[in-house]
Amino acid sequence: MIALQNGQKPRHVARFVHNPPDLWPCVISLPGNLPFTAKQADLEKHFRTCAGLLSVRLLTKKGTNKPRGCAFVEFDNRPGHSKALLLHHSTLGGRKINVEATVGGGGKGSNRQEKIKQKNEAIGAWRKEAVTNLKSKRAKAAAASAAAGKKGKGKKPA
Repeated sequence: MIALQNGQKPRHVARFVHNPPDLWPCVISLPGNLPFTAKQADLEKHFRTCAGLLSVRLLTKKGTNKPRGCAFVEFDNRPGHSKALLLHHSTLGGRKINVEATVGGGGKGSNRQEKIKQKNEAIGAWRKEAVTNLKSKRAKAAAASAAAGKKGKGKKPA
């Protein structure tokens, strides 16, 4: 586990069960489709660019302790969590991983499944917008760089 600062303890999903959804300060991501050989250190390295990484918990099957191919990755702030969500469909150990947000609590109730669906749809739209903005910024920077290069090529030294 990553050392926590100022004596902070990791927050766990169960803490948010009784809070209304709009008040959930949930900053826990659920990376899935992980390679079964993935270790905690591999995930810490993969998410190191995200600010405020607190803990990584790999999930295992009961009784056998075999990996389930998913984990909980906890952050101490929303910007770090948001950056982690942008790692959706990134590659870890040769596999394309999924990074989703959790909605707190547990179980497979229909209300919880609906909350997860709504939250992931909103995150999907946000991801698309973020990627579009990033591509636009890169295109503008490339165009500016190309324009600056063309200005300097045709001039002769005095």
